[in-house]
Amino acid sequence: MSRKEILLEFSTRPQLIKRGRYLEYFTIVYNSLEGLIAVVAGLIAGSIALVGFGFDSLIEVTSGAVLLWRLNADIDEARRERVEAISLRIVGVCFVVLAIYVSYDSIKSLIKREAPEESLIGIGGLQRRHDSIADNYQGTERADPPRPPLAQPQPH
Repeated sequence: MSRKEILLEFSTRPQLIKRGRYLEYFTIVYNSLEGLIAVVAGLIAGSIALVGFGFDSLIEVTSGAVLLWRLNADIDEARRERVEAISLRIVGVCFVVLAIYVSYDSIKSLIKREAPEESLIGIGGLQRRHDSIADNYQGTERADPPRPPLAQPQPH
């Protein structure tokens, strides 16, 4: 057993809920700042991708707030299930609204033949996301199946 598994095994549900709340507060603050910066930079640059990225952060803030609400309802088991179901619906609606917004603005930009403008803040944000994704995969092996050798031409 790893140290983390041992700590989780000896933690009580209230301790884990408290820890989850702290993580959600941090997530809400971080994503609020990220979203605000991305939306403002996207509007200035005229970049739907950057505004969509900021709107995605808003969805993450909404999800974090909903999860915080869910964690606060954890004491009452009957209420826990009802809050869980409502939470899933709220987050689902947020994703549908994001998809509609990005689709509408993309179609509008295509019809008007608008070229995207560059944004240093957007480029920096994308680089940060790329780096965090790369860090998650660092040290892992790819599980691609072996490829058969290329057929060699036969002399006639």
